[in-house]
Amino acid sequence: MDISNSILSTHSKLFLNVQSDMVNQGRVAIIGVGNLLMGDDGVGIHVARELEKIDLPANVDVYDAMTNSFMVLEYMDGAEKAIIIDAYKGGRKPGSIYRIRFDPEALRYADRVELSLHDMDFIDALNSGREAYTYPGEIIILGVEPERVSLNTELSPTLKKAMPEIIKTVLAEIR
Repeated sequence: MDISNSILSTHSKLFLNVQSDMVNQGRVAIIGVGNLLMGDDGVGIHVARELEKIDLPANVDVYDAMTNSFMVLEYMDGAEKAIIIDAYKGGRKPGSIYRIRFDPEALRYADRVELSLHDMDFIDALNSGREAYTYPGEIIILGVEPERVSLNTELSPTLKKAMPEIIKTVLAEIR
């Protein structure tokens, strides 16, 4: 059974609940970030590809921003909520999921973390695009602790195994 069939069968009730909860809601942008040539660093893009296989509510858009911070800004422009998925080294066990909430007006977040979306610090990117983009009222970054960041086009077995939980976490955010 491939990952998407497992995810669909395991979480079908969650999908139905998400769809009914999202009726008449604003646009939600789900943005995968990462480098597919560097193993677990590509987890955000792998998640985005799995989500594209799912029948999500009409107001939810899924994007692949590769490693470009300004593509992230473009994709979340005008959305009510943005959910960004990327690898994040925080020192926990591989596959752990970190949730970081940004206040786009004050650029404050719960934990003081250094966060880089590959080509630029995320706070710097937000500040640079402030005049050009309309930021969502809520920006959530879901960071996934990588196991292996090295030249490889596959996720590590640990992150492959964690994929259903990562997808479940993203889906819970779009409610």
